[in-house]
Amino acid sequence: EVMVGMAVLSAFESKPEMLKALSEINLRDLENPRVILRGGVVVDLGSGHFRGKVDQLSQVLEELKRLGEKPKAIDLRFARQVVVRRIEPAGTTKKEV
Repeated sequence: EVMVGMAVLSAFESKPEMLKALSEINLRDLENPRVILRGGVVVDLGSGHFRGKVDQLSQVLEELKRLGEKPKAIDLRFARQVVVRRIEPAGTTKKEV
């Protein structure tokens, strides 16, 4: 548990702007550490390769900011895919595609 926590923290320390955004590291599931960023965004990291995932998270957050989207949750567990759940703007209805 300590080793996984230190690996996650070390990955965030490698990017100072991401370390500032980090609020909490949740190690309840060691196969899928979860972090919570300031503002409440929940991020599922999955197992291993935490530095690459923090880099990927940084890029995703920059792109979401550029698009004016506010994420609720980000899932980085999948090899070549990032799943983002966003906060629905007030007054919008959910649509299925």
